[in-house]
Amino acid sequence: VYIAAVGGSASDIANAIWLAKDGGCSYSAWPDYPSGSTVPGQGAVETEIVYDTRYSAPQPSYGVSFIIPAATPVYFAVNVENASSLPSNYVALIKDAIIAQFNGENSNTPAGIASKILASNYYGAVISAVPGISLQGILVGLSGPATAYDVTMGIDQQPSLDDSTITVTPV
Repeated sequence: VYIAAVGGSASDIANAIWLAKDGGCSYSAWPDYPSGSTVPGQGAVETEIVYDTRYSAPQPSYGVSFIIPAATPVYFAVNVENASSLPSNYVALIKDAIIAQFNGENSNTPAGIASKILASNYYGAVISAVPGISLQGILVGLSGPATAYDVTMGIDQQPSLDDSTITVTPV
């Protein structure tokens, strides 16, 4: 079983895996990669020791391994109508709105491992952030400049975003 996780402490993740797995489940798939090393194209291996608390002392211990996927930058390209009515800080407002939407701060699901990121899901956030804006379009990509309507993250990719990967162009 391939297990990738992001967020939380390594100990909490390992305990959650231990409690959720089946008795015969094999999931230590990285014997050639010790904890802290990187599996090419997948991410960093974490191995935590978990104790089986169903037994009295001495409790058996097990190494629980999982992957922490590498951060994968996501790029956005936003085109807006070049209008005199745009506020002077419209670029910052748009970037902040896209970042908030991406992170799930608008009561939406954040971008995550194995998720599909649809550019169209960002229209509402941008329009709400800059009232009266004429939004021409939003594109997304896994390299710059963004050229697609959607991207799908792999199970080994943790999407990341900051304002440097968002371009806003008045047209």
